[in-house]
Amino acid sequence: MTKVPSDSLGHGTHVTSIAAGNGISSADKDHPIVGMAPGATILGVRVTRSGSEDITDTDVLLAAKFLFERAGAMSPPMPIAVNASLGSDFGSHDGTTALEQDWRG
Repeated sequence: MTKVPSDSLGHGTHVTSIAAGNGISSADKDHPIVGMAPGATILGVRVTRSGSEDITDTDVLLAAKFLFERAGAMSPPMPIAVNASLGSDFGSHDGTTALEQDWRG
């Protein structure tokens, strides 16, 4: 049995639809609601570890690295924009955390 990706909190799915929703599931078919880039390819990755909602800088960096590697491995390599809608306040915001220094992994 294939495990279907899911978003137990719904936030990531909501933000993704704003960015890349294609309007297919809009209730009003005459006026579909689409995102800013409806033709975009979506690559998803879970940032938290299994069974946890705790997010570490390392986990965020590994997730971003995964996305950049996958986009780079596509033929042709795909341009990428990463949205890390994590919903929290991480670090001191002074450029000293690992997340601020090494976003691209």
